[in-house]
Amino acid sequence: MQCVFTLGLSKLRLLLPQVRDFEETPRSQMMFAARRIPVATRTVAGGILLFSLMAWEVQTQGLLFELDWAISAWMQIHTARLMTLPLLAITHVHDTVGILVMSAVLGGFLAWQGRTRELIFLAVTVGGGTVLNMQLKLMFARARPAFEDPIVSLVTFSFPSGHAASSTLFYGCLIVLFANTKGWRGPLIILGATMIVLVGLSRIYLGAHYLSDVLAGITVGLVWLNLWRSILRPGAPASL
Repeated sequence: MQCVFTLGLSKLRLLLPQVRDFEETPRSQMMFAARRIPVATRTVAGGILLFSLMAWEVQTQGLLFELDWAISAWMQIHTARLMTLPLLAITHVHDTVGILVMSAVLGGFLAWQGRTRELIFLAVTVGGGTVLNMQLKLMFARARPAFEDPIVSLVTFSFPSGHAASSTLFYGCLIVLFANTKGWRGPLIILGATMIVLVGLSRIYLGAHYLSDVLAGITVGLVWLNLWRSILRPGAPASL
């Protein structure tokens, strides 16, 4: 009896690794397959899903809609001149004209370097993304925040934020085009992220947008940027 029991244990020890391999192989294969999907493709897919969820929340006036009002109302109560002037400057620099001027300067530099593919990438990304965001505004037709004494007052639609989208597109292009330049990657990412956050904050603080407008604008920018990044595959020089 003891011999049978011992034999059974030995066979069980031989089978257990096979069972573990059988259970873990599909999971490992799935994780490996997921890692093989380009980051740009995953960003596009995830961004479309996130934007759809935000749009649904806004249209159905869900929890995000309530959070929008709470944050905007708090911002209006806590305005201060010390913050208002810098944020007004940031928002004006990053309006449509400002972004186009900065993009034109960057485009001129790329043309001087003879980087045609990167120039096309910049034009399609910033120009096309701006037009796309305008069409989304018309599609959702969300009214701007309404306050008794707003710092800025606009009659155009609110969702998604054009300032947030265009700043994401421009600084995103800057990072993609020059991140491989020695010593530039870290500073560019910090600069881009900081400016996008400040632009988004300025739009909420000034009463021009809700939080969801800004988040949706950033998402649109990231999706469009990574879509054309995956299509055109712009390169970058090792050094300037």
